[in-house]
Amino acid sequence: MADGLFYYVRDAGSRAAHHWDYDGDRSDHSLCGTPYVEPIAYEGDERPRSVCRACQRLTVPHEARWWKERADGLLEEVASLADSAIALRAELQRVRTHADNQRRQLAELQKSAGRVKNGSQPRPKPAAKKPKPKAAKAAQPKYRQQRIHIVSGGAPGLGKRR
Repeated sequence: MADGLFYYVRDAGSRAAHHWDYDGDRSDHSLCGTPYVEPIAYEGDERPRSVCRACQRLTVPHEARWWKERADGLLEEVASLADSAIALRAELQRVRTHADNQRRQLAELQKSAGRVKNGSQPRPKPAAKKPKPKAAKAAQPKYRQQRIHIVSGGAPGLGKRR
């Protein structure tokens, strides 16, 4: 049977399509109990033009069960997501606490390292590096590039230059 709410079957002996036997899950009888006459054509879950009225009356309990199962499945999924969210919040709090402790310990270590080496003076900054001499540039082409003007307000020439 398909995953949809209803599943229709047509046989050679009926003018109308029948519902699948949802309760008994029989492949040789319809929901209303009518036996199928070979050949059988499975219509699928889209409603055909004509459907057996006796089968239609018997679909109410099946539809109620289908919606209840679907709602229960969704409620279980929501509960699972809520449990996951609670676990993630707890893990986030644990990681935040750990990070705060690490920052505090690092700050204390930096303070104590500065006091031991230089008394209470912080370490001096290293001297700036001298820039490397630039290599001679390759010969530039002799042609001139056209200047590009950036304007605001639309097409060039219609606005103010920046």
